Amino acid sequence: MPLNPGRPIPIAEHHPDNVGVLAYLGRPARGRTPALSARPGDVEDPYMTLGSHPDVVGWLWDRLGAALPEDARCVVLGTPALAEPTSGLVLAVALGTSYALRLTPDDVPAALESGARTVHHYDSVDVTLDVGAWGAGWVFGTFATAEGASLARAFAHARALGRGPWAPLA
Repeated sequence: MPLNPGRPIPIAEHHPDNVGVLAYLGRPARGRTPALSARPGDVEDPYMTLGSHPDVVGWLWDRLGAALPEDARCVVLGTPALAEPTSGLVLAVALGTSYALRLTPDDVPAALESGARTVHHYDSVDVTLDVGAWGAGWVFGTFATAEGASLARAFAHARALGRGPWAPLA
């Protein structure tokens, strides 16, 4: 399947549920100023060049993305991601050797019980990241097959929200 042909997914940068993840991905410490949203096909070798392990990008885009009703693969602020195209909500992001998912409130307890966490420590760079600070529902993924169904429910929830009043005027 081509890497998300057509227009980039319009990310709802002003949506309150995107503020935390976008602030993290766009922080100045990353030393670059990529587009808010791009298609993976617009990036040369996107599995290798976007700062995450290619196995993580593959799991996110190819395995979890396949569980969604339509292509949600995108690059958000230079980071491999999945986003719901109608609402513009970011649902998952690759984070080096890990990844984070936004789950529905109903799916969070089961994910935590199955081993998902909201905090991860990256030993190689001695950095601790708390995705729970991004807002409700964010957890680090565990490469569990069940995450596909959970992400599909999050996709449906985001789709039901629609674009909303937070969308910038065109």
